[in-house]
Amino acid sequence: MPLGDSNTEGVRSIDVAPEDRVAYRDKLEELLDASSWKGQYEFVGSESGGSAHMRGTAHAGFGGARDEDIATLLKEGKFRFYDTDIYPGPGGGPYLDQYAPDIILLHIGTNWIDASPEAVRDVADILDQVDLYEQRAGKEVTVILAKIILTDGGNPTLDAATRTYNAHVEAMVEERLASGDKLVLVDMQDGVGLVYRPESEGGDMADQLHPNQQGYRKMAQVWFEALSPIVPLPVELTSFTGTLSKVEVLLEWTTASELDNGYFQVERMQEGQPFSPIGRVDGNGTSSLSHRYSFRDKSAPAGLLYYRLRQVDTDGTYSYSKVVAVHRSVATDFRVRLYPTLSDGSPRTVHISATGFAAAALVDVTLRDTMGRRLHHQTLRARAQGELEDEVQLPLVLSKGLYMWEVSSSDKTSKVKLLVR
Repeated sequence: MPLGDSNTEGVRSIDVAPEDRVAYRDKLEELLDASSWKGQYEFVGSESGGSAHMRGTAHAGFGGARDEDIATLLKEGKFRFYDTDIYPGPGGGPYLDQYAPDIILLHIGTNWIDASPEAVRDVADILDQVDLYEQRAGKEVTVILAKIILTDGGNPTLDAATRTYNAHVEAMVEERLASGDKLVLVDMQDGVGLVYRPESEGGDMADQLHPNQQGYRKMAQVWFEALSPIVPLPVELTSFTGTLSKVEVLLEWTTASELDNGYFQVERMQEGQPFSPIGRVDGNGTSSLSHRYSFRDKSAPAGLLYYRLRQVDTDGTYSYSKVVAVHRSVATDFRVRLYPTLSDGSPRTVHISATGFAAAALVDVTLRDTMGRRLHHQTLRARAQGELEDEVQLPLVLSKGLYMWEVSSSDKTSKVKLLVR
């Protein structure tokens, strides 16, 4: 469901005939039809436009709509247009129940932009309405939410307000992702490559608030790239979740059936970086039975992390799962813990957990006796957020008595007792 205002509908300050109102949607349709999405999607919504240029004319773009209007639309099926008696939308109750979208593309906020922190409350209301629909329908909906575009450069004050609004939207998305909401944030502000100048000056803007078709094609590419990882697997995947488990991220997924399923490649992405493989789990070939899978990311860094599955068939063809997000926070104060601290003296693995070092700092772990003599030494490297989750291999046999672990970097030192009895 393409959802939003005139930049979804395709109207501008100049008159555009209904059959020519395509915005980014015609180019997006072209991209989807040239990919593995072909034949697996349809645009949905109460509005229609662009019949002269595209097949899927349905959408939910309402020219002039504010974010609070779209929240009301989802709740009631219609909204009063700028407090008049004109009611856009079909009415008839909650809007999403009538069109049952699986994915929503949401670009909203260009009308009456408000840079205050409270402005994103209306966007949060939209997302809350999606959550309520999910509960009623018993299904998950992915919302791809955009940081909105700027103007044609003629109103720096409005552009400054838009940047502030987008920063508030991004912070709100991170907070909701941490609570398990199914969101994808895309950057239409700077990530599209829009040239914010009038078309007459070689830019991508048809007027102050709307791109020309060249600009809309750039927007379509960003939507498409966000949709690409969500292509359904040839394997029937019924669930895919990511949760924090102690210092790890636990990924779990279930299949209802499988056809020529070679393996799953688990991929992880940190914000601002590409996806990269972190592990592999073998599939079950061809099966009509349900199978459960899991993978533990023991090297998960701190911060907002995104995971997806690359399902690879036995012939090498592959598809991607949906993306799940997990937020792993790390304390910044200096703490060191080694365990066990009570031993029988036999060779063993000692676990070390610490926070508060400098990013990627070299950390020396040394075992000394009561005379201060060094019995064992190992150098570890802290992770990107200054944390350590590692193991020290202690190969020697220790006699009964008291020993001291010394854990130190260039600017920090901590000591932990080890008792052998």
